[in-house]
Amino acid sequence: MRRVDGFARVDGQQIVNGKGEPLLLRGVGLGNWLLPEGYMWRFRSTGADRPRRIEALIRELAGSDYAESFWPKYRDRYITERDIQEIQRLGFNSVRVPVNARVIWNEGTIDQYREENLGLIDRLVDWCAHYGLYVILDLHGAPGGQTGANIDDSAHDFPELFRDAASRAATIALWKMLAERYRESETVLGYDLLNEPLAPPFRDQFLWDLENLQRELTGAIREVDQRHIIIVEGAVWSTDWTTFTERYDDNLVFQFHKYWSPPDTHSIQQYLDKRQALEAPIWMGEGGENHPDWLFACFQLYEDHNIGWNFWPWKKMETLTSPYSIRRPEEWDAIVAYVEQKVIPSPDVARRAFDEYLENMRIERAEYRPQVINALFRRIDDTIQIPAVYIGHRGEGVSYHATVSNAHPFRTGDGPRIENLESNNLALPDYRASTGADRDQTLVLVLSQGEWVRYDVTAVEPMNLTVTAYVSGDPSESSLGVGVNADETLTTVNISGDWREVQLLSTPVVPGTVSVRVTCERGTGRLAWIRFQPEKP
Repeated sequence: MRRVDGFARVDGQQIVNGKGEPLLLRGVGLGNWLLPEGYMWRFRSTGADRPRRIEALIRELAGSDYAESFWPKYRDRYITERDIQEIQRLGFNSVRVPVNARVIWNEGTIDQYREENLGLIDRLVDWCAHYGLYVILDLHGAPGGQTGANIDDSAHDFPELFRDAASRAATIALWKMLAERYRESETVLGYDLLNEPLAPPFRDQFLWDLENLQRELTGAIREVDQRHIIIVEGAVWSTDWTTFTERYDDNLVFQFHKYWSPPDTHSIQQYLDKRQALEAPIWMGEGGENHPDWLFACFQLYEDHNIGWNFWPWKKMETLTSPYSIRRPEEWDAIVAYVEQKVIPSPDVARRAFDEYLENMRIERAEYRPQVINALFRRIDDTIQIPAVYIGHRGEGVSYHATVSNAHPFRTGDGPRIENLESNNLALPDYRASTGADRDQTLVLVLSQGEWVRYDVTAVEPMNLTVTAYVSGDPSESSLGVGVNADETLTTVNISGDWREVQLLSTPVVPGTVSVRVTCERGTGRLAWIRFQPEKP
């Protein structure tokens, strides 16, 4: 099998491998494994929204003996070698491993650890070494909690890490232990010090102490490990980079997260500016939980700006937004009814539901969602239909040519004009997975004569590519010229009149990047969506 190419490191504004070659991370987060989250179990109530509360739930419904035996099975089955093999096969080159301190550390101590669960991470690193994947260790739930919310497994919805000396000492000791343990591993790319520290209510109170703690953790790691990358996150869900004023370590990466927001350059401009000012790499370490067209646009946004990424998460129960979906156990409604309404199921019903969950979480029994993978890697298949406004982000002359600057709130100043399909008001869509079938198709790309746009997709095998779009044009003499790669115009299509679906192009293509260029040759053309469909020759 393939191997990673030496210790990854920082070189100016990019991450490179051991050979000094640029390394663009394309990873996936192993969420819900070593830090279960209630929403991934289909729980909506805060009564079962974090590990300690889910643990209590299982004890209450199935008994202490059952609960004690449940968790070793859960951790053994949720992520297996078969998962890692599949992650590699699908095209990812890295995994981010969210760790709850309580899984590997004896809560209430400073430096006592649970070797049997540290062995789970060891095993994962060995699998990733075998399949050539980098591993990023992510302290998702620090001792005491660094966020003050369910995602850090905090006991009282408060980031005790920032006011409790024992929690701080335990966190420092834990990172020093992990760095000692993995300092010789080339597979481990780096250490993500604290996931999403300081939820909004705590930002002002502890913001500058966050920077002090990150430096203190870095110093402790550097006492035993001088080679691995250290990754720091901003406050407020990893979006507030106020404290990032200097690159205080030569091997430092700055991380942001992105959810439910416009997939355009403006939305990440502050991070691009910091990359330039700090002369350091930036990384989109967590993002997803959305429909395929948003994923298509957002993950192209990162790559067009040379930003590595990590999709969240690999799998969860009954989902359309992860690569794999765990089948809902038949009697799971009884568990949910207890969580939401305190309707108590019998112990037998609860045990059967939890037992089936343990079986269904195996990747062999989970359901594959190809539309998610194809969107992330922009691979042509029957599911790739995107809003026409989702062109690339490489600027004038590469991703588009515009004669009139775009004034819409989406992609302001970037690309040809954008309008709202159903209103004269310039408004942004919701950008959430729950917005319904129309999703972002409420935006329309407007091309004047001579303007063009380019869509980059990937063919994984030889195929005949058919490109279809929903278009309208001026009442007379409106036409689009469509070409692929070096052929700027293969066909010309009349689009005069009202909105309708038209075939723009049908042509054979070979494996690799396929660039489809659409030019307004006459009049004005409006495009709502564009579809790329394969037909094997």
